[in-house]
Amino acid sequence: MFSSTTTTTTTAVGHLTRRAFTRPACSAQRTSRRPINTSSTAYPSGSVRHPTQVLPSFGDAATRSEKSRTAPASHRQLPELPSRTPLYVGSFLVIASVWAGFIYFSTNAEKANSSIVKAVLFELRSNPAVSDALGDTIKPEKDDMFGQLWVDGQINLMQGSVDVAFRVSGSERSGKVYFTSVRRERGSEFEIIRWKLIRDDGMILDLVNDEATSRPIMLTSTDHKDVAIGPLRAAPKTSTIGSSGSPRTDSGRLV
Repeated sequence: MFSSTTTTTTTAVGHLTRRAFTRPACSAQRTSRRPINTSSTAYPSGSVRHPTQVLPSFGDAATRSEKSRTAPASHRQLPELPSRTPLYVGSFLVIASVWAGFIYFSTNAEKANSSIVKAVLFELRSNPAVSDALGDTIKPEKDDMFGQLWVDGQINLMQGSVDVAFRVSGSERSGKVYFTSVRRERGSEFEIIRWKLIRDDGMILDLVNDEATSRPIMLTSTDHKDVAIGPLRAAPKTSTIGSSGSPRTDSGRLV
């Protein structure tokens, strides 16, 4: 605790007198009543006596060294994105397949509704040999899925070439018709060089007699919209199977 020392000094200066004052004396050991917080939260470094001293930590040093060797986030290499080439190739194949199917379907519909196919069907219905081979009510055989007659081959009247094949059915049997006609010179008539019916059981009905002096012709209008199959210029003969499967001998009808 504190102790006091009194020193008295009196000095007379004129009418003034200097009074004595008391000076406190320090004790041998000063103590403080302020408590010292020694918890770990007060000194995170772990030093109680020297709070400013940083104690080394080997684990933290290793971690800091690893962090120092790691590149900053702004300088890191970006991850590689997955390749989109398979996606592009697959999309192209799907689009190309759909486009090709649409073109094929549209072209087939145009051939099925052409005047050539209609003229051939008209002659088949009017031919008694075809009726004997397939039965009555001869009609084109359409697909069950799309409900359309599928016509193989090509029709190109401008270049003078017609080569088609399609299926027909009657009340008794079914078969496939093959029709081929060409124009040998510009301005000449279309000459029918192949016209046959092959039934499903293998029987062949030839509608063009190879031994005739002239083949039947296919008549077309100026704009190629109307087509008819003309008569034979020579007397028709029996076919290779012994039936009278020859085209009509009267004048053709435009279809």
